[in-house]
Amino acid sequence: MTCRDEVIDAMVRLEKRHGKSVFQLGLIVKEVLSYTSQYEESTIRTHITAHMCAQAPVNAAVVTDDLDRVGRGLYKLRYGKPKAKSKFFCNRCLKPHTTYEDVLNCTNPVRGNKKAYRRQIRRKAKKIPLPIPPNPNVYHFSDWPIEIPALPGVYAIWKGKTLIYVGEAGRNWTEKKPGSGHLKGRLSDHARAQRADVFPTYVFERFVGRTLQDSDWKLIESGEKHMNEYARDFIRSELSFSYLPTSDWTTAKSMESDIQRGALGQRPIINPA
Repeated sequence: MTCRDEVIDAMVRLEKRHGKSVFQLGLIVKEVLSYTSQYEESTIRTHITAHMCAQAPVNAAVVTDDLDRVGRGLYKLRYGKPKAKSKFFCNRCLKPHTTYEDVLNCTNPVRGNKKAYRRQIRRKAKKIPLPIPPNPNVYHFSDWPIEIPALPGVYAIWKGKTLIYVGEAGRNWTEKKPGSGHLKGRLSDHARAQRADVFPTYVFERFVGRTLQDSDWKLIESGEKHMNEYARDFIRSELSFSYLPTSDWTTAKSMESDIQRGALGQRPIINPA
């Protein structure tokens, strides 16, 4: 069996034993080594983090998309145990092959700039319309507090019909321990312009600072007012938002990237891709 097969079988065994799908890298490596001594620990780690992870950069000659990285050092099977005819991605021709041997014997390398070729492939790929509501079907920060689900998801912030910011939420969310980084917590921080939140700083730098009078700057310099207070007034009076809950953070992150590249018909002013 190849190292890839050993890792997949180890993930299947762990799922059956523990009744969950997400496991730490060290536990996966330990499970593989408990069944075979054919591969070094470093080889197994490299396969998981570089060759088999869908979120890893394409730097190796052979990469597959068997695993999803859902957190720091946390992985899960992407499609369950794959069929025998699952495809191997070739970094030479940038196309999938049926077998590992086909990849090794590939004689059709892409000539020129591979990064530009990948971008071209992504542009041609069929985009699935995002179900996140575009403006004007939005919620207004002036109506806060608003009932928002405490789930992972993606959100877009608007100034009129102009998209100014897109964000994701729920990186460390679990059903038992949702924490505060979910949609409800993230949008609440934006609405209240919390000092620990970077979004009000973006708003102040891009929209608010240039409208202040000398008297306002003196209040900020003296400490009588904080710039986040001005940012909060602007957010409450001028901005609105739309959002979409997702089943996990990985989906939200992918949607955020698509919106940053223009999936809603325009790129966000503050954080375009």
